[in-house]
Amino acid sequence: MLKEALQLIQETAQRARGVRPLDLSADRRVERFDVGGKIEAFDVPPVPRGHVVGSLADLIEYVSTATNAVVWYSHGKVVLILDDEDRRDHVMFPLAYSEQMMALLKIVESAPPPMSQRDLLLFLRLGLDVPDATVNLFRSLNWTDGKQLASNLGSGRESLGMQIQAECNGTDGLPGEVTVQIPVYREFGEREPWSVRLLIEIDVNTKTFLVCPGPGDLDAAIQAAQQSIGERLSRNLTCPVYYGAP
Repeated sequence: MLKEALQLIQETAQRARGVRPLDLSADRRVERFDVGGKIEAFDVPPVPRGHVVGSLADLIEYVSTATNAVVWYSHGKVVLILDDEDRRDHVMFPLAYSEQMMALLKIVESAPPPMSQRDLLLFLRLGLDVPDATVNLFRSLNWTDGKQLASNLGSGRESLGMQIQAECNGTDGLPGEVTVQIPVYREFGEREPWSVRLLIEIDVNTKTFLVCPGPGDLDAAIQAAQQSIGERLSRNLTCPVYYGAP
């Protein structure tokens, strides 16, 4: 009811002033009105530009079309403001994490359960694309459960039981950590690999592995990738470049 009432008031006011909107021009750049029998034409201002480019190089190239450019960059995007006075037109280069980075972030954020040997191999080879030389370190493991008769002597009593000894042959040569090279971002031109340590703990009792990125390593890789973007922007542009978001 409110919408219809407002529309009725608007139409009534227009009829009272003798103003009647007409159709836009064919190219939709001119708006026309019938003002008391006289046709008046007005230019339709263009909508603010919101272009999205596919590489940092394209965004840098677009700066040449700006009159008062400012560039902002952060972990999720790079934004070119074409005129910092009105801040309406902009060009954006979005940044999304790579599959490898997403897999490692998932470990940190959700604390997944320990991995079996097979799960570890799949994670290293298919999830992170670790070289075969590193993956093969975890392929040949011989899990054994040994049983040893144990005698417990107590005060006036004696009990016999079986003691389980868990053992895994081949663990002597396993590293406690491995360094993997992963890209932080997936976009074209942003696939440079960065170093991340993986800390690996083996539980011979459950025959599982605990895997976690080294403390601060993911943040360091992300910051290194962002620093690389900032250096390329500053090296190729004369306009102000800021770390953050407009």
